[in-house]
Parts: sequence; structure tokens; C-alpha cells
Amino acid sequence: MSRVPLIGSQVPGVHRYIIGSAEVTAVLDGYTDVDTRTIRNADPQKISETLRAHFLPENGTLRGSINAFIVNTGSELTLIDAGGQNHFGPNVGQLLSNISHAGYHAEQFDRILLTHMHPDHIAGIVDRSGAKAFPNATLHVQEQEWAFWQSPEHQATAGKAMSQYVDIARAAAAAYSDATELFSFGSSVAHCLTAIDIAGHTPGHTGFMLEAGGAQLLVMGDVVNAAVLQFAHPEWTVDFDIDPDAAVRSRKRNLDWAASERLMVAGMHFPFPGVGFVEKVKNGYRFVPSAWQHSFDEHKPS
Repeated sequence: MSRVPLIGSQVPGVHRYIIGSAEVTAVLDGYTDVDTRTIRNADPQKISETLRAHFLPENGTLRGSINAFIVNTGSELTLIDAGGQNHFGPNVGQLLSNISHAGYHAEQFDRILLTHMHPDHIAGIVDRSGAKAFPNATLHVQEQEWAFWQSPEHQATAGKAMSQYVDIARAAAAAYSDATELFSFGSSVAHCLTAIDIAGHTPGHTGFMLEAGGAQLLVMGDVVNAAVLQFAHPEWTVDFDIDPDAAVRSRKRNLDWAASERLMVAGMHFPFPGVGFVEKVKNGYRFVPSAWQHSFDEHKPS
């Protein structure tokens, strides 16, 4: 009998969807282990019960994906968020490699849309030397979000850890000083993409609604940070919510919207590939992952 060695690694983090007339590719930048003590308004026993109900370890950490999404309309190539580069440990920073596995090259992108400027979303717009990772792309940021992260007052009051986040965000954005555009909520930010107000997690936290060929996908950014916990308990917040009360209101409003309209949604910290649907249940919600698309026919819920 032949002995076959274990492969020892995962396949590339790439998953493709057809959304109407557009092609959307989920790209994994990596993962982080989040200390469940960063969850606020939560009873530790309830956290343990929720983890157990999802067949996850109750060891005080929750593994979270860092996702980005490529939108290809055939005429424009857009990247939504860019991961954390090398700022969040050895398991993050796979974006460019996985973009290549997806069949694209960094030089092909027309624009980068940011849901917000936390480092796990903006740091990957530059390489480790600080140069543009996407040399031909324009960076697009919501105007209140930009003002907040560029504000001297924010950095002065941010505390040590958050002040480092400000430094990372500003340094990455500076590389695109000649190619940055600010937008307002409700505006068209690219072909088939509209900016949606989901503020709370940060002041200019932005979702993006893709509408292409009669189909829709709502990219929800960090409306949900800890998917296993916050779908079930939308009232729970996280340490890095800038305005926790507003974050809860935004989460409930947008999850209600997605559930009532049966919208396909995508999240930057949903379990990879991070695309699916939202169901309203008792006191919270349930995330239903999208089925594998066996063919590239238009995919809609029944």
C-alpha cells in the first residue's frame, strides 16, 4: 500500500459568484483569533453557550476571516477593501497572492472602495515597502470617514492601540494622495455600485449595493464583526466600535432590511467566502451561506 503524505495547507482562498451581469470574487486575506473578552454587553456564559451551539471551542477565542471582494462588471474592475497586509500576525496578508489565484493582477484594478479605514481593511492597499499595491487604482473613501481618520483630535484621544491604527491607516492612504476621491452616502461610486450608510462601527462606515442585470448584492462591511455571536445577539458590541449604540442600531436596521428583502449579502468578517442570506429568528438573526454555484447562470433565492 502506498503512503501519501499529508498536504498540510489549505487551497487558495478564492470563491466566485455571478450576480446578474457582474462577476464577484470573494478573496481571503487571512484570519485572526479574536479574544471574546472584546465583546461588550455580553454575559460570558451566553458567549460560551452560543459558541457551543455552533460546535466551536469555548476557549476564549473566536477565529474570524478577513475578506475582500472583487467586482468585475466587464467594463470596470473594483476591489472592495484590501485586508491587513502584515499588521495582524502571520495568518494575514494573503490578499495579493489570492488575487493572483483568482486570475487577476494588481495592475488591472480601476478603483479600491473602502468600507472604512480600520487597518484590517486599508493596510493592504500598499505593499510592505509602503508603495501602492494597486498602481493604477483610485482610492475611494466616504467623506466623514476620511475626516475622522485624518483628524488630529482623533489621534490625540485615541489611546495607544488605536493611535497605532491611525498611523497605519494614514500611511496607507498617503500612498494614494494623488489618486484619492471622497464620496457621500447615496452616491454612485462605480458602475453598478452605490454607497450605503451603515455608520456606527466608524463614523463613515459604508456598505456597497451592487445592482447588476436585475440581481443585487449588499456588501455589509463590518455591520457584523463576530458573526457567530452577533447574528444571534445583535445587541452585543465590540471594543473597536467607535459608537457602540449607533453600531447596534445600524446592525439591526441592516439585518432587518436584508432579511425582509431576501437580499444576498457579503461581510468582511463572515466565515469565508462570506456571502449568503439573513434570516430573522426569535430575538436575533441567522446567517445562511450561499450555495455553491455549479454554473454561472444567474443565482437568485427561490
